[in-house]
Amino acid sequence: MDFRPLLPSVRSLFRGPVIFWLTLLLTGCERANAPSFSLLGSYFPSWLACFFVGVIVAIIFRVLMVKAGLDDYLPARIVVYACMALFVAFTLLLLFVR
Repeated sequence: MDFRPLLPSVRSLFRGPVIFWLTLLLTGCERANAPSFSLLGSYFPSWLACFFVGVIVAIIFRVLMVKAGLDDYLPARIVVYACMALFVAFTLLLLFVR
């Protein structure tokens, strides 16, 4: 006797709860709670703007370090400049975004 048609598959048992939890998690992606601002009629995420400012400040910091002759003495340049960009970005997020 074959019982396969009588038993639901594992996939069909989990399909409903998985879809429910995924749609519940997507409710956080609404405009009312998102930290963004209007830029040319389109909503632009604030964290991305802070990241761009952090990268620009890190580039300016590198130019100043090269002109001062201190860039050669840095042990891990990529780490120093990446940390500088992240420091500026996170500081801007903490100070200016909600």
